[in-house]
Amino acid sequence: MSPMRVPNKHNPQEPKVVDGKVPYYWWVIVLTTVAMVQEGLVVQGIPILYPFIREEFGLTRAQIGLITSGLFSASIFTVIIGGWISDVYGVKRILVIMMLYSLLPVLAFTLVQSFQVAILVGFLIGISAGPCYPATSKAIMDWVPQNIRAFGMSLKQTGPTLAGALAAMTLPYLAIHYGWRSGLFAIAIVIVLVLVIFQIFYSDVPQTENNIRKPSVSDFGAILKNPNLVVLTIWGFFFVGLQFIILSYLILFLVENLKYSEVTAGAYLGMALAISTAARILWGAACDFLLNSRRKITLGIIGFIAGSSFVLIGLVNNDTPIFVVMLLIGAMGGSAMAWPGIFTTYVAEISGSERSGTAIGSTNAIMRIGIIIIPPIFGLSADITGSYTIGWLAMGCCALIATLAMIFIAKEPNPG
Repeated sequence: MSPMRVPNKHNPQEPKVVDGKVPYYWWVIVLTTVAMVQEGLVVQGIPILYPFIREEFGLTRAQIGLITSGLFSASIFTVIIGGWISDVYGVKRILVIMMLYSLLPVLAFTLVQSFQVAILVGFLIGISAGPCYPATSKAIMDWVPQNIRAFGMSLKQTGPTLAGALAAMTLPYLAIHYGWRSGLFAIAIVIVLVLVIFQIFYSDVPQTENNIRKPSVSDFGAILKNPNLVVLTIWGFFFVGLQFIILSYLILFLVENLKYSEVTAGAYLGMALAISTAARILWGAACDFLLNSRRKITLGIIGFIAGSSFVLIGLVNNDTPIFVVMLLIGAMGGSAMAWPGIFTTYVAEISGSERSGTAIGSTNAIMRIGIIIIPPIFGLSADITGSYTIGWLAMGCCALIATLAMIFIAKEPNPG
């Protein structure tokens, strides 16, 4: 491949090309997807190992949820910082630093011998989990044209599901044959490979004195004053909770309630993640090419499918035909785990490209509170009642109500 041509510094939006044929924004989509893969392997790979971790340490369902909370508590702050740094100093710098750092706590998790230490190391891992999402989203906003932006953002957001599907298919096997710690060593190897690829091939949009803009405190306050961003953040708060309930508890639900084996349950989660990967692409394409970039209506359709599937999975029991269980898990994967690309594009377009990293980071920080509190509450409900039914039904109703609020209150963005 011949060297990439750097765009005119006086016109950073000029398409950058490779080999005189491929616009650079397609390479940006590929590279940001690869970056999201490594982030997805960390935050989704560890929950896939929960059945083995729970057995070794004798943990309750609520304690499992607290490990997930540990993974995301630190990221509440670093996601804001990461978005701000990507706006001010560029995407590449923050991502390379965070990938290097993430190797340390991931490898440290292989030495964990207690529940308390697992939460602590999970917190350290969470520091690196925050910046990737706003930084890669900023890269899409910088490089990808508006008329294919939702499609490009959705392609980028397949990174975590690709990673999760791969992890669900391989990590249980590694854990059974070599111990669950072997899975973490595999994740560390992938992080190193992705770091090298991103360092070599990604370039930031050139900055000049005229286009450098440092976000101020007023930028953060503007989020709270924008009703569109407020209702979207609330919607995202519940839907990111749905996503991590699936990641944290679907395998346990299938193993404990439906009596599936760990490998079979892992394969079902892998199926949901694989469907999610395809659905993210299809939702992005539908939004841009069929619905004329109408972000709200696309999120509304996704929301109603997700809420309904959660309500229905709550009614599943041992007598439910396998194909019905598979259908519901597929619907959950295609909706509750397939919304981030459209959502991120919506938030970024409302905020504008210059402050998109800051806005995405700030809204995502609030949403991550949902990751911290919703899975433990869901697990506590299962501990108290001895069943997952109430949790599934309650979260399904929350999803439907949040979607109705989003449809009636939020406005379509003014793309730019």
